[in-house]
Amino acid sequence: VTFLIKTHERREFVERTLRNIRAWYPTMRGVVVDDSREPKPLDGVMYCSIEYDTGLGAGRNELVRRAETDFVMMLDDDIVFRDPMDIPATLELMEQNSLDIVAFRFFQDRNISEVGCMQLRPSVGADASQSTTTLLSTCHNNPSLPGTPCFLCNDVSHQFLGRTEALRRMG
Repeated sequence: VTFLIKTHERREFVERTLRNIRAWYPTMRGVVVDDSREPKPLDGVMYCSIEYDTGLGAGRNELVRRAETDFVMMLDDDIVFRDPMDIPATLELMEQNSLDIVAFRFFQDRNISEVGCMQLRPSVGADASQSTTTLLSTCHNNPSLPGTPCFLCNDVSHQFLGRTEALRRMG
């Protein structure tokens, strides 16, 4: 698993996030894409400076392009984990249920509080040469994968664990 962080003009936040990630996951690979006006490399991660104010979507696409592992953890640049996430258990959940993304939402005074799971499937539009990605299900308030805290959803929060290839197909 590689953690991916897009940042813009928030050096102090991303440095704090990196320290926090290293405390819980000292050997996890990391990639940071920075579209700040005056970017400065960061130690301990693959660092990529891109054109100023490129935006979140383009920055995240660049992050996924640079990932070299089968799974990635996409994070905002101001995340702080109070407790470690059980990444091996989450990967097992993804494998057992053919999930492409497990998303989680963070709140100010709680760590992970909601978990949503997503299965991405390509669908062919009117023009067979064009393919779009649709989601299998819409959100549910109750767990929809028996024995898990997950519900299938049609949107994703900014923080998630995902299959790199599925994210590349989404674009």
